[in-house]
Amino acid sequence: MTQPLLDVQHLHTAFITSDGSFLAVNDVCFKINRGELVGLVGESGCGKSVTALSILRLVSEPGKIIKGSILYHPRHDNTDEPTVNLLQLSKEEMRRLRGHKIAMIFQEPMTSLNPVFTVGNQIEESLKLHQKMSRAERRDKMIELLQRVGIPDAPKLLKRYPHELSGGMRQRVMIAMALCGSPDLLIADEPSTALDVTIQAQVLDLLKSLQEQTGMSLLLITHDLGVIAETVTKVIVMYAGQVVEIASCQELFSNPQHPYTRALMKSIPTFEKRDRLETIPGNVPRLHQLPEGCLFQDRCPKAKEKCRQQKPELEEIREGRWAPSTERRDPGAPEGRWARCYYPGDS
Repeated sequence: MTQPLLDVQHLHTAFITSDGSFLAVNDVCFKINRGELVGLVGESGCGKSVTALSILRLVSEPGKIIKGSILYHPRHDNTDEPTVNLLQLSKEEMRRLRGHKIAMIFQEPMTSLNPVFTVGNQIEESLKLHQKMSRAERRDKMIELLQRVGIPDAPKLLKRYPHELSGGMRQRVMIAMALCGSPDLLIADEPSTALDVTIQAQVLDLLKSLQEQTGMSLLLITHDLGVIAETVTKVIVMYAGQVVEIASCQELFSNPQHPYTRALMKSIPTFEKRDRLETIPGNVPRLHQLPEGCLFQDRCPKAKEKCRQQKPELEEIREGRWAPSTERRDPGAPEGRWARCYYPGDS
């Protein structure tokens, strides 16, 4: 079997305060194959962005990665390079890889772009870090990148400041900056946040088009299942810092296994729904008030005594049943269905 591009295994990221250590990412496992479009979905506060920042080792104090591995298997000019554990790289090695091999589009482009520098200054800085080019070559590359993300009159835009651009244009600039290093993996954290529906669709179409052109992998982080349905091929569902379900997009929407996933599906507005939308009672538990047993128990209509006493593991499901214990694979295998629940599906 071909090695995945990225293999996240048993990742734990905690925020260490005077009141104790609180896990924001709790035993997270998943894999991303080369050229794969993966969605990471869940409510606000479920740990999606912290997971992405952990992959790039950008978690700031008081956050700290305390356990796990993030294996990256690069490929350069069709030649496989040795697999590296991102958590074991030095700061300088990680700095060279970040933005070059693994790039990220951050959640809010207005705050991600520096307001006192022009668009050209900021894209050129990224090119200086990742490409050896003359000044003239960098200018040509900047214009090419901006044209590639659908920005008209690119030479003129290089001289403009972020506040002079619309939200959609700023997001396109962020995408162009992320492409400076020709990354193997692009992480897009809520790339359509605060954009109107039309511009949102354009940005998502652009990401899919760029993925098809370059063959890079895409990890799309969002709380919008409509965006997930239109964009990705595999979905990872997170709740309270844990992965609770992994499935292909088609399987997830046709037959969700975890009660949390099913509750998310029921809250999606459709033309057929004439009554009040269903909601999930309660809130995501606070990190310092996590319940014993299953973390979704207080909001789950199927919770039983076992759910309140024992923590379920992320396990493989085959044909609606748990895989035999003798045939179970490591959590988060590249293929297959996975769920963290004692009573998955309609059981």
